[in-house]
Amino acid sequence: MMANSFKLGADAGVAAGPVGVGVAASTANLSADILTFSRSKGLYGGLSLDGAVVATRGGLNEAYYGKEVTPTDIFVRREVTNPQAKGLISEITKLACSGGPTGSC
Repeated sequence: MMANSFKLGADAGVAAGPVGVGVAASTANLSADILTFSRSKGLYGGLSLDGAVVATRGGLNEAYYGKEVTPTDIFVRREVTNPQAKGLISEITKLACSGGPTGSC
């Protein structure tokens, strides 16, 4: 959530008769590869491609906080607040805390 990121993935599988195999590969930000393997029975063939993007939306942050801010300003430095959101934050905190196992935060 601190910077834009994306994930790409591909999946292929084939099964015919009593034994089949499949392989899948994906990567997140092209720095961590994930491989999976599978076995199956029957008749099957498939291919899938997937992807996801997480992007910061500076325009929405600016509209909410009334000035240009970064995710680091919001989550790490905690330099910005929106006084108009205090009521909403209070209600969400109250609901989240009342539903916990101890009944408090």
